[in-house]
Amino acid sequence: MEVSKNIRTIRERLGLTQQDLANRLNTERSNYARLESRDLNLTIKQVEEIASALGVSIFEILDTPKESDFTPDQSELIHKLQERVKTTEELLKSKRKEIKFYQQVLLWIKDKFEQEFSSMKFIAAGFLEIEFTEDWQEIYEKKFQALPKEELKRVGDNLFESDLTQFLMQFLVESGFVGDKWLIDAYKRSQRKKGNKASATEAINYIKSTFEFMNEDD
Repeated sequence: MEVSKNIRTIRERLGLTQQDLANRLNTERSNYARLESRDLNLTIKQVEEIASALGVSIFEILDTPKESDFTPDQSELIHKLQERVKTTEELLKSKRKEIKFYQQVLLWIKDKFEQEFSSMKFIAAGFLEIEFTEDWQEIYEKKFQALPKEELKRVGDNLFESDLTQFLMQFLVESGFVGDKWLIDAYKRSQRKKGNKASATEAINYIKSTFEFMNEDD
């Protein structure tokens, strides 16, 4: 089924441009052009709107027999299927809104975790007498990432050894929201010392794949 090709063929047969269709659909030409190229990714509602703008039947666009060619039972079944498809599309639209909401919640949680992590690592750096001369946290962050590996190792080990921070840092790492390599390495070292098996990788990969899924285009 070549939906896009059928739409373009009908449009050109009628002597209409993409701009003409865009005007009839009250949208930009670039938006209509993307619609016309979506082929099977078009929803039933979008096909119906394009068909109406072209002044043709949806069956002509889908290159299927006309509704008048069906028996009454077949027509009734088609209408039921169309209604079910529309209901499904509305449900998907609602679910997309829910996903966007959960995405915002996760981003908020991630931001809070990262703020807590930032505070803890600078406390540890101060305890180890690692000095930062600049006054802004953004510059602090850049300088922190530029620290020699041995200094990062000292900070990481301190975070997991200090009674003030070890439980919070373990939670932050195992939540999957904080995944700096030097911190993960320190976490693994601390777990090995305790005879435990490090388990952060799975959580980090899960959070990463979750955000990738949520950022996919609808």
